[in-house]
Amino acid sequence: MLSTDPEHFSTQAFIYAFFCLLGLLVLIYFALTNWRLIQRVKALKLSARQQDLWTAFICHELRSPLFALRMQLSLMKSSNELPASLDVHVDASLEASEQLLGMVSDILDGAQVRSGSFLITPSLTNITEVASSVFNAYKVIAKEKGLCLSFHADPNTPQCVNLDAERLRQVIVNLVSNAIKYTQKGEIKIQIKSSADDVITLSVTDTGLGISKSELNKIFEPFYTSALVSQAETNFGLSSSNGLGLAIVKSIANASGWKIRVLSSTTDTPEQSKGSTFQVLIPINHL
Repeated sequence: MLSTDPEHFSTQAFIYAFFCLLGLLVLIYFALTNWRLIQRVKALKLSARQQDLWTAFICHELRSPLFALRMQLSLMKSSNELPASLDVHVDASLEASEQLLGMVSDILDGAQVRSGSFLITPSLTNITEVASSVFNAYKVIAKEKGLCLSFHADPNTPQCVNLDAERLRQVIVNLVSNAIKYTQKGEIKIQIKSSADDVITLSVTDTGLGISKSELNKIFEPFYTSALVSQAETNFGLSSSNGLGLAIVKSIANASGWKIRVLSSTTDTPEQSKGSTFQVLIPINHL
């Protein structure tokens, strides 16, 4: 209860006004701080997007001469005019150019995803034909490594599905190339099955390293490389993974409305690894 004494009342009013002013200043301070943080975040996002756009531009410009270099090396190898002493050098150069081209392509796609310029362009697509073309391109590579690459498509698979054929090809290429790279013996299977609930399941199964259960939720993170993969690269002299392939697969799947499922019978010890299966679940969208 306020006092009726004028002097005491004036003191109470002053204290009340002081705390109101103090509270107002605190609110203004926090509002300004919050505004500055928002502006800082916006500036950082803009800077990151500009960096990603610049990275995408550089990688795009690098990809053309690298592709030309690879084609020239391929022509030299197939010409049968080189001395036998140079074959090994051409093979090494060709392998290095392919690795570099794949790395540049992965970085380009990663930058496009982060910058928001990653586009999906659906069109009438035959999934079986896309998967078959990847199979034909990689069966020789698998054979050279002593692996059996097989392909089977359910004859009931719809011929015309509305999706981005190039992005689908990119997903299959990433999964198949990974399977070949990290499988030392055995086989890789590409399978397409159509279910009654209008979902096409594209599977890539290998008898390679497998994925430990503790890492199943991490393998699609950008730049993540599992412990088993790192150990294989050391033991078998494989080229180091940039950790972008599966992240790009996941980004394509998310942008396309597909689902990715990973099945692995491996344990946390590589000696007991039995391989992995990557499944891409594609809803059927007819035109």
